[in-house]
Amino acid sequence: MICLSSALISSIGVNLISSQWAWFTVYFALIAGGKDPESNDQSHQEHLSALITTLEYNEVPAEQVTIFWADGESPEVDRRLPSPKRESLAWVVEDTPWAGWFERDTLLANTRWESHIVYPAKRKALRAWFTSLRPKIKPHDSIVLAVTDHGRPDPQGGWKSSIELWGEQLSVEELYQDLQLLPEEVTIQLWMSQCFSGGFARLATMDSRVCGAFSSTAQRPAFGCFSLPNKEGVQGHFMHFNQGLKQSGRLNIAARWTVEHDQTPDTPHLSSDAFVRRVVDEKAEALGIPPGHIIDSALPPLDKLSDEQLLVVKSITHSSLRYNLGLSHSFTRVSELIKEVTQLQYTLDAWRTQWASLIHEARLRLLKQAPVDGFTQVRKRSKLRQKRERLKRWVTKALRRGKEGRRGLLRELYQRLSRSEKLLDQLKTIEAVLWRISTLYAGLSAGAVLTPHDLKLWEGMRRCESKPIFAPRYASKTQKKRKRDNARISSAFQTISEYQSEVESLRPGYLAFQYRERSRATKLEVRDIDYGSPLWAVDLQVGDYIESLEGERLRYPGQVREMVALHPIGEWMSLKRRRNRRARALHIPVVGAPLSPPPPKRGEPIPPLLLDPIIEGERLNYLMTGGQPTLLYFWASWCPECLRVAPQLKRWAKRHDIQVLAITSEDPHLVRAVNDSSPLPFVMLHDRGREASRLFNVDLQAKRAPVFVYLDVERRFIERGVGMGDRGPQQIELLFEEN
Repeated sequence: MICLSSALISSIGVNLISSQWAWFTVYFALIAGGKDPESNDQSHQEHLSALITTLEYNEVPAEQVTIFWADGESPEVDRRLPSPKRESLAWVVEDTPWAGWFERDTLLANTRWESHIVYPAKRKALRAWFTSLRPKIKPHDSIVLAVTDHGRPDPQGGWKSSIELWGEQLSVEELYQDLQLLPEEVTIQLWMSQCFSGGFARLATMDSRVCGAFSSTAQRPAFGCFSLPNKEGVQGHFMHFNQGLKQSGRLNIAARWTVEHDQTPDTPHLSSDAFVRRVVDEKAEALGIPPGHIIDSALPPLDKLSDEQLLVVKSITHSSLRYNLGLSHSFTRVSELIKEVTQLQYTLDAWRTQWASLIHEARLRLLKQAPVDGFTQVRKRSKLRQKRERLKRWVTKALRRGKEGRRGLLRELYQRLSRSEKLLDQLKTIEAVLWRISTLYAGLSAGAVLTPHDLKLWEGMRRCESKPIFAPRYASKTQKKRKRDNARISSAFQTISEYQSEVESLRPGYLAFQYRERSRATKLEVRDIDYGSPLWAVDLQVGDYIESLEGERLRYPGQVREMVALHPIGEWMSLKRRRNRRARALHIPVVGAPLSPPPPKRGEPIPPLLLDPIIEGERLNYLMTGGQPTLLYFWASWCPECLRVAPQLKRWAKRHDIQVLAITSEDPHLVRAVNDSSPLPFVMLHDRGREASRLFNVDLQAKRAPVFVYLDVERRFIERGVGMGDRGPQQIELLFEEN
């Protein structure tokens, strides 16, 4: 095996290189596993190529760089090529059975690396490389492990992340064991851009030789896992870090460059940053106070900041101005902004889910009317092409025929969905930037927050992070150019208050009543009216029928839901209701859709539920204070699937000794009438005000299937399932056995 020697930094022709840089050697290992050919993205190859260009620019000989790439030098395919440009009508068939008609075959290719040593991205090959360095490596030499790959989080939510190598995984513990093959006194610098890469920051506390820069925390995905890569010109952590490294040659300076310039939801940070935040969080939890109280009280006065601390403060200011964050003058203030943005994300995601449900139904309704058979044998390529072209012509004409042809206002729904997704991406970026700023504040307080022992560990990490990787060429010109670029900061991001207004503008309209569609959806039967609904102010009662809305007769299921959702909030709608063969026109205002509270996390107790017994004299035990786990079974009398599963559910509950509570938001009088003819074998409860339904995100009108919520004997939330699929009640036995 040919082993690497490092880049001996030459001082010929570069007057900026200090003599102290020439006495140690740096070894480079570029790692990109990719898992398998279908998962190994083109971006991995582009990242390594960009880094190789940087090394060549800084006169690092090619024979001193080793690549651990996918299957190595095997002639088999090992990389997925970028997907072709989408069809113009692909948005119409997205998430439908017709979507496969417009998908292109995945193109795979074999990657060749010229003039470089290439090994397969396997743990065995990496260990062999570490072993081969032992006889050549000297004290104070450095090893740089640059990783661009996929990553997996810790299933328990901790720090035990892993890297996807070629057909295998490499965990934090396994990498720690492999690093012990290297001699002592060698510096090991990690540069990782995979998802959940921050879990490997723990290596710095396990081994004092290790430090690193990471694209995300142990609990967060990296840029490649978000939807932003579809936006042209947007680069993630690896490319920005590479640019900063090219200018500075040091991990710590490249990390600060990335913090200031990365416009993605990445959370770039150093191992020393992760260490300080972990110590502060543990201390705050032990004292029972917010972390901001500890950090803000430990911030040094402005007139006593060192030169390095002044650069950190400038980075905070730069980020605040660039993203229109206003005055972010303390860790506590940044934490408040993070809460505001997180709440906006939750709200917007709730609206996006509703728009996605509406457009999915509208797409299916439109495509089911197309004169094209939906079942096509894939092997008959010519027939599939003919059907695809015929479907495209039919959809194009349908979209041009006005309201009747659009079959549910498809374009309007798609515009709302697209805008909500774009806005959600921006909010994710802002939340990530706020996390970066809070991390910088934590670093400023390290000197006063850490104990002497922890401070010694932190200072060792900082020395490791500041150790040069190579001497950058023409650094003075680069710094001058950067100063000119920072002379004027322009922002394409809105203020938090502007985001709040735009999120509110995407709220769907709502009439706050439950209904059942009758007679092929030509009329609706009012089954229940929510508390506080504007319908209480007009002459509308349970049992009435609605025949038209805004002068338009009802023609298909979901029409009322779509029309109300797209109607401006606060404006009035006209409807025609019929009662006892008498019709009357009514005018009602449209209100904003209610926002459900965040659902409880797994293992958290649920709040008290306002549930009333529907059948008088029934034993009510919904407080679940002992003895049995509980299944909350959300149903409706107009939902055939909900009623069909009841006998199976009864047998299952008896076999496992689990109490089942049947919860409905329908009018209790109607439920009693239904129960007289087809009684349910469970305790039936009325969800007064639909608070329980909102807590667990129950929307029977959209799903048309029962919703199950699993609780343990202490009323702690375990799992939520819809219908009788993979997460339905047949899986509850395993779920409870795990707890």
